[in-house]
Amino acid sequence: MLKAHDGVRLGAALLTPEPDQPVYGATITLGPDRSKPIAAWAKSCREHARRGSIVLALRARGQPGSTLDTGDLASRDGGWLRHGLESGFDPRGGTTGWVFADAAADLIGACLAVRRLLAERGVPGAPIGLWGRCVHAATAVIAAARLEGRLAVDRLVLTNPSAAVWPWRLKNPHRGHGEAVRRFINDHPEHAATARHVVSLFDAAIHARSVLCPALVNLAVADGRVPGHTQFAVFNALGTPRARRWRYVVETGHSDESPADVRRHAFFSRIAGDFLDYRTRPEAAMEPYLSVLAGGEPSGAPAQAGLFADDAETGNGPGPGKIDGALVAAYEREGRTLDSLPYTDAFERVVEDVSGPGVSMTRRDALHRLHNLRKSGRLPRLGRATDAPPRIEPEEEAWLAERVRAAVGSLGRRDALPYTDRFDAIVAAFNELTGRGLGPHSVWRLIAKLAK
Repeated sequence: MLKAHDGVRLGAALLTPEPDQPVYGATITLGPDRSKPIAAWAKSCREHARRGSIVLALRARGQPGSTLDTGDLASRDGGWLRHGLESGFDPRGGTTGWVFADAAADLIGACLAVRRLLAERGVPGAPIGLWGRCVHAATAVIAAARLEGRLAVDRLVLTNPSAAVWPWRLKNPHRGHGEAVRRFINDHPEHAATARHVVSLFDAAIHARSVLCPALVNLAVADGRVPGHTQFAVFNALGTPRARRWRYVVETGHSDESPADVRRHAFFSRIAGDFLDYRTRPEAAMEPYLSVLAGGEPSGAPAQAGLFADDAETGNGPGPGKIDGALVAAYEREGRTLDSLPYTDAFERVVEDVSGPGVSMTRRDALHRLHNLRKSGRLPRLGRATDAPPRIEPEEEAWLAERVRAAVGSLGRRDALPYTDRFDAIVAAFNELTGRGLGPHSVWRLIAKLAK
């Protein structure tokens, strides 16, 4: 049990490493399956504690497990998020009766409490990480933003972040929390101005700009409760440098998950566990998963881990510097720009040149690494592309652009498509629709042109 800033009692469970085990940091996790008792939920976090992390599993006020002083707000009056919207916000006192804003304040208080626990275990200033799901991912963003400069959150994990881009969500019907707020405004027009003002102050996509810590984000393109583009808006708005934020994209989320995506979400939990291991730098923890994070496609295990990592114990296998050097040399030797390289003999030669003893590189791995090298400014500029995309009709371009957005969320994410089943499906559907016989390279060149 944890007492909030206004005296409300919150359901919580605390896990700590064994007394003789070093403590390296702390993780606060929010927003589990409400049907799971909090004690059972806490037990699922035991692996974090075994890695030397204090774990606080926190249930949001008014949700099952935190209803002693508030009642069950999730099952009455149209849903949890709309409770208290009519109360407004007092900027002088920083108070609000809206349950979402109070939940964000509760999380800030929990961070302060965990900092005291770390000091008691003899590690003052040890890193603190937050892991929030859905609407609680939004409270994690707001808490991290408000604590910046006071008690810095060191790592942030978000799963399908909600409560963002409110102007759009209030205009467009969609299941979930956005629809709950929209209906509140329709049902209570006398409180409409107050409600719109309050949600605008607590928009996760706006607060994300103040978040500077490393972040790992699970995004669903099609989600029955949280529109995909609002999730991407939170990720894109993060103030975290691009090299220190990673996204894991799946097709579906929440109740619309396919069996394959259930597996992908489970795999994300594994990645997040490594990300929140404070014995390892975030960049090092994510290195084995870079090929997976490119498209959100789990390979069953970080089988690619040896691809970009030295074998510290045996000294076998090339390190990331050698592999990157070989990639750059092969790329320069072929003389084709990166956008015109996929699905060509030149690219096959690049992959073949880099592969060898101790290195098992797929086409997807090689292309993703080349894009990372370009983003970091380490890939030489080769001038214009050596070939031009074929000419197609404007309506065909519009259809192709829409299919890319449906597959990966936006044209800006096009690089996640090559050498995936999703891209093969787009090529086949395009040729069937248009009666053309374009190969994968030509279709890719069209997509690359659309994104310019």
